[in-house]
Amino acid sequence: MKTISRKNIHWQIATIIIILVLLVTLFVSPASAHSLGPNLPGAGVNLTGIGTVAWSDPGYITIVGSDATASVTSGGGITNYLLGTQFGFAIPSGSIINGITVEIYRRTVGNPNPELRDYEVKLVKGGTIVGDNKADTTTDWPHGGYAMVTYGGPADKWGETWSVDDINSSEFGVVLAVINQNATNDKSARVDYMQITVEYTPADNPDLTLFKTATPTTYDTVGDVIGYSFLLTNNGNVTLDGPFTVTDDQAEDESCPATDSLAPAASITCTASYTISQADLDAGSVTNTGQGQAFFDATPVDSNQDSETVTANQNPALSLVKTATPTTYDTVGDVIGYSFELSNSGNVTLSGPFTVTDDKATDESCPVTASLAPGASITCDASYTITQADLDAGSVTNTAQGHGTFDVAPVDSNQDSETVTASQGQALTLVKTATPQTYDSVGDVIGYSFLLTNSGSVTLSGLFTVTDDKTTDESCPATVSLAPGASITCTASYTTTQADLDTGSVTNTAQGHGYDDATPVNSNQDSETVNATQESGLTLVKTPTPNTFFIMGDVIDYSYELTNSGNVTLDGPFTVVDDMVTVTCPGTTSLAPGASISCTASYTIVIDDIIAGSVRNTATGAGFFGGNMVTSAPDEVTVNRVSVLIFLPVVTRDNTE
Repeated sequence: MKTISRKNIHWQIATIIIILVLLVTLFVSPASAHSLGPNLPGAGVNLTGIGTVAWSDPGYITIVGSDATASVTSGGGITNYLLGTQFGFAIPSGSIINGITVEIYRRTVGNPNPELRDYEVKLVKGGTIVGDNKADTTTDWPHGGYAMVTYGGPADKWGETWSVDDINSSEFGVVLAVINQNATNDKSARVDYMQITVEYTPADNPDLTLFKTATPTTYDTVGDVIGYSFLLTNNGNVTLDGPFTVTDDQAEDESCPATDSLAPAASITCTASYTISQADLDAGSVTNTGQGQAFFDATPVDSNQDSETVTANQNPALSLVKTATPTTYDTVGDVIGYSFELSNSGNVTLSGPFTVTDDKATDESCPVTASLAPGASITCDASYTITQADLDAGSVTNTAQGHGTFDVAPVDSNQDSETVTASQGQALTLVKTATPQTYDSVGDVIGYSFLLTNSGSVTLSGLFTVTDDKTTDESCPATVSLAPGASITCTASYTTTQADLDTGSVTNTAQGHGYDDATPVNSNQDSETVNATQESGLTLVKTPTPNTFFIMGDVIDYSYELTNSGNVTLDGPFTVVDDMVTVTCPGTTSLAPGASISCTASYTIVIDDIIAGSVRNTATGAGFFGGNMVTSAPDEVTVNRVSVLIFLPVVTRDNTE
């Protein structure tokens, strides 16, 4: 007999392991193999059918850190099965099971003598213990500390064939039985937990997923554009080929980026758009459905269909504009005609019948109209006959409202009132005028004239007055009565303020008052607006002292009063230019309206002035407003020479001597 050394045996075992690893690598491609787990059991129980020693707390194998225990008697005592099930696997349908790995975390306590060992480690399929026994019957369990032991492997099916349903079943599991081969000492077997990992190769699963979004999510106008984004994702386990496309039942401009292929989990974004129509606004929403397309090995792959709804901001609205003809009446039986323009002022089409209700008229009529598009309108009409009560009341005011429908829901317009005024027997008419029509200074006085006319058919009695919301000095002539058609003129005045200049205008409203017997009669209200003339201006007043001269060498002193004659503040420097002398002005930064400064100069009489008999010179002032020069009007002053007559005594000679 040939003896084989232990060294050769180890070498042969190593060679076999290497060959198995290569075979696993060859037939279970890492690119296609998947691993699920390790999963803990959901249930742990003691199962009889082997041994005599039961496990205590078998459910603890579902919890890391808690022990299932068995006190195994010496001399070959064997435990029952410790069964773990409900591992909760969810392996995809059609997958191929490649291998099953079981890991058990266990130890022994008690007498340190060894020989507590595995007796059986098997799998459970459909509630039945099956397959190879992977128990390590030659290795003692560790004493004291826990150790993890692995059984089976990624390519080990434990001598069984396995389907996906077998693995995913709640009855799939593992059993463990332990033997104590120590002849004299009992042993305590303790299992913290057990776990299973399953290696499988999924079936080819070409899967394309479409997720569609819309921006914006609402619309309210014809012509609004809705943009759609289609996220197309390879949700399968194989690479998909292009071209990738999206079809949408509303859009016509679907576009996807040119992409040759999509690896699993990769995605691209396609786009499309849709322009809102009136029908979409009327419908209240736009729902469209998209679907993506790709290929796998030349076979079409369609995604899910994804719909997106964009909601309309519907605004059904009717607007009513009411007019009356004529605008006055003076006789019982006068007929007032009313016209009602009924417009669709919303953004959805309204349905008829369209009607108008009026609180005075009884013959409202609208043309037969099936529908009104946004912006469209129809004209309805009605009439009303004047009564004596209407003449006595002084006016007829009636209120109307239009009506239509949208999706059988009533749509009411605004209420619009129209007042037609009676030309009553007693009436005052006020016509107000203002003089002047403009103002340009603080303190300007505007005079108002109020022509108060009896525009009725009865004589009115005094006291006649005018009230004005600006003036305080309204005055009317003392008049006992006013016959129809007669009039008086009342007056008032108003003094402008700086605020009025700043505002740019003064508007005031007046009303006249009289009596019909003891009944007050008020006129119409009449407003008048007087506009401010906002301007810049300088005024120069030149004064000589003295205002005459006599002989050469006399000195004339000139004073120049430079006044802001506008209604805006002027800026310096302020200067005066005189054609005869050099003028000196104070250094003044600004001049408010009405404020002034005084400049000075002097002139010495020369022989030419004596001969001329006078000195005439002209000056002009200057300042600035808004960076532009503001000049005064020239001011010319003449100083005359005074002629002195010398009377000499006349001596008469007496020739008689």
